[in-house]
Amino acid sequence: MDVRTARRASVLTVVVTLLAAVGWYAGPRLQASPSLGGATEDVVVHIDGSPLPRTEYLEYLGREYGPSRMTGFVDDWLVRRRAKELGVAVDRASLEVYVDQKIEREIERLFGGDAAQFNQSLVNRRMTKAQYREWQITRETSRFLADDCILAVRNVTPDRVVAKFEELYGAGGVHRRIRHIYLLNDRDRAAKNSGDRTVDPRPVGEIVSEIQRLLERDASRFGELAMRFSDDGFTRANGGQLPGYRPGQMELGEAFDLAVASLQDPMQVSGMIKATRGVHVVQLLSRNVTQIDTVREEIASHLEAEAPTAAERRSFIEEQRKKARIEP
Repeated sequence: MDVRTARRASVLTVVVTLLAAVGWYAGPRLQASPSLGGATEDVVVHIDGSPLPRTEYLEYLGREYGPSRMTGFVDDWLVRRRAKELGVAVDRASLEVYVDQKIEREIERLFGGDAAQFNQSLVNRRMTKAQYREWQITRETSRFLADDCILAVRNVTPDRVVAKFEELYGAGGVHRRIRHIYLLNDRDRAAKNSGDRTVDPRPVGEIVSEIQRLLERDASRFGELAMRFSDDGFTRANGGQLPGYRPGQMELGEAFDLAVASLQDPMQVSGMIKATRGVHVVQLLSRNVTQIDTVREEIASHLEAEAPTAAERRSFIEEQRKKARIEP
């Protein structure tokens, strides 16, 4: 074997070994085998005594899977290199627990919980459950490493803390619980066919006037009136309560949000708020204010430990690619 061939064989050995390490090569370990010229050449398998060179197997893999697997292989290698730089290692026990739970979910989802069918599917693929489990562990190792790398270098900025604070506690730390009565405009109310109640045939303005008159006498009747008059089937059964209300996040319109913001005292009722296809009447149930300084450290700690998102993983991989010089 000349120097050039030996060098190529050495490189291919590394490639196949790495493919085996990341689960893309599940064949026999490569071994030296006598060739016709008395030299040695690594093979992946013998067929009727004849060696199948690993070069042929690698060419087959290239034809079968194309460049997409090479991209994944490179990404996996970059993740492992970065993990080594950061001193990050996967906790094997945690990884095994995750994979076992993943396999159980797969059996439930794909085979209705029938483990025998799952095992037969593996037999059809010429794989044992132990081999499948190890393959899954290999696949998930890269993701676990990427997540740990992200957590190791994550920088929680003040702006991110503020954004999370407002997500949890509302803009400016003001969280409101509200309920509403929604009435369609006259034309849409006339066309509405509701099977669970009789639609009041009176003009909307007349109904709103009655609602406001009754609430002026007793604001605690709001829930009762919502169940009686509201055209919002989602909230009507719950006395008109809007769960998780956040200004600008529920497509209720700017006029609605401004009216809610003007309510300061519990049980206070708004005037008639015009909507695209009708009107609202809103009641404030509670208004709580949280100062960001009282929860800033708690939120920052939560963000530092929060599981990385798929977008963060993609960004991390892209960052590793940009740092590397990748050449064919």
